[in-house]
Amino acid sequence: MKKIELLKKCELEKQEYLEGWQRAQADFQNYIKQKDGEMQEFRKFAADSMILKILPAFDNFLLACDSVPDNLKEDLWMKGILKIKNQLEEVLRSIGVGEISAIPGDQFDPARHESSEEIECGIESGKVAELVRRGYTLHDKVIQPARVKIAK
Repeated sequence: MKKIELLKKCELEKQEYLEGWQRAQADFQNYIKQKDGEMQEFRKFAADSMILKILPAFDNFLLACDSVPDNLKEDLWMKGILKIKNQLEEVLRSIGVGEISAIPGDQFDPARHESSEEIECGIESGKVAELVRRGYTLHDKVIQPARVKIAK
């Protein structure tokens, strides 16, 4: 084999190796991006089981705050409790927790609402009549549907 042919063969092999290395490098970069995306998605929803354990206590706290007698609403102690409520709501919002709307008259949405019963009332059939338990989302994913009574 002549030197020129050998040189051409080496040049072709070098080009093949370079292109293979470049493909492997691009594949690796894509793999890193994919894993980063998966990790961000994992982090986004990693807290959902803990949040689901906290929500019943938070709901009871909200119920207690909503049922404070009028004569105690201006009490300094009660104002402190309401500040704690606001802080808890802000913490939940900051980690991506949102409340599902379930106001009487809203359209019942089986993806976001859970029906506990049908009741007779002055609202159009199939609409939300009463909220039984608040519902929540985590980054727009329903983690606890709102439990509602719907109109017959």
